[in-house]
Amino acid sequence: MIELFSKRQAKLTAQPGEVYVYDTVPEALRNKIIYILDDALGDADAYGYYNQYNGYSGHERVREAYAFIWDTFRREHGLRKEEQKNYRKSFIDFFSECTDLYALDLIELSFRVIDRITRKYEYKNSRRADEVAQNALDEINRRFQEHNIGYKFESGQLIRVDSEFLHQEVIKPALFLLTEKVFAGANDEFLKAHEDYRRGD
Repeated sequence: MIELFSKRQAKLTAQPGEVYVYDTVPEALRNKIIYILDDALGDADAYGYYNQYNGYSGHERVREAYAFIWDTFRREHGLRKEEQKNYRKSFIDFFSECTDLYALDLIELSFRVIDRITRKYEYKNSRRADEVAQNALDEINRRFQEHNIGYKFESGQLIRVDSEFLHQEVIKPALFLLTEKVFAGANDEFLKAHEDYRRGD
């Protein structure tokens, strides 16, 4: 991220204190997220190579990643199945205009794919695959903070951040400990409880 003049000026005039919003995903943030997705998932229109060993193109991997995100989202929301040729375009067109709740679902699902699939060398035949994926995860959290959106992507989910201090000193260390194998059951319970909390239940 580059701190432009306008961002530095905004910081100078900002009011102190943490004021997060949870029910809006502004247009500028949506546009920035599309850039992050293109970096991590790939842009099928501009990204294609031929693998001499199996003939499998990068274009197909990008298409499959967007197809998984788009089809999973539509299935879970009970939206009509569509025959698609360009999943990325359909995703971007919808993401740019959809409700904030739908946008948050798509963000979480997309970054889950980045976290679990694009880290592998085979996704882009790149030794930097893990680094690219981690950069995307780091950037989405910085972009949320930049726009005062009260979420962070951690442990495969969007986690609500009510206080940065509480998050850094309590929640983040707890999430780290819960990733240990011996705490697998507790981790599942915590994530389910957090999901209920997000729904206000």
